[in-house]
Amino acid sequence: MSNSSVVFPTQAITLEAWIKTVGQVESYIIDNHQESGRKDGYDLRMGPAGTVRFDVMQNNPQTVHTITTTGGINDGEWHHIVGTWSYGNNISIYV
Repeated sequence: MSNSSVVFPTQAITLEAWIKTVGQVESYIIDNHQESGRKDGYDLRMGPAGTVRFDVMQNNPQTVHTITTTGGINDGEWHHIVGTWSYGNNISIYV
């Protein structure tokens, strides 16, 4: 997806995936944001310790909504992960 098609969500969004990992490196699972310039978009990613992180970024005003699990899931088992966000900074993550 090109950067020109990345937009900040104006309604509720839900991102979900099934993942199985033993990795210790940060990596994107779902990624729809820009690397430079405007920072609109969202992503669901693995953290370096096997945690799961969900971000929703808005450029104007510059705002980042983030939630991270407290425990890692890099145990070699399948996990269903879900990130939800609704306008007004209501952000949740489920494993």
